[in-house]
Amino acid sequence: MKNCFFCVCETSCRELGKKMAYVSTDNAQFCSNVRNVTNRDDVTAIIKEQKQMLQNLEKSNQMLLNCNRIAEKQQEILLGRIQHHTLVLVDMKKDLNSIFSRIRNLKLKLQSRSSESWLVVGETHEKVT
Repeated sequence: MKNCFFCVCETSCRELGKKMAYVSTDNAQFCSNVRNVTNRDDVTAIIKEQKQMLQNLEKSNQMLLNCNRIAEKQQEILLGRIQHHTLVLVDMKKDLNSIFSRIRNLKLKLQSRSSESWLVVGETHEKVT
């Protein structure tokens, strides 16, 4: 006797005794009922759908990989641009610091030469603001 997939033992259940024979016939009945419920056409249709889903998922995976490659290339390009702009900004900051220090030095020189006129300019500036 061929064992069903619910039967655990290697030998036929009828050889194990009357109690096991009763359980075995119930198992066999259940197995045959399950086999009758599932139709071969339904199982093949399910397998076909699963294969189609697998193909769709593989295509989606390829599309995502391509998208990641494109994004990586764009990231490299933008990273280079950002580094260049950062260097430009650092250079501009140095230039502006140099300009402002020169302006401060000029103000100090002018203030030391004519302190009275600077006091008048400061007072008029305070009145305006």
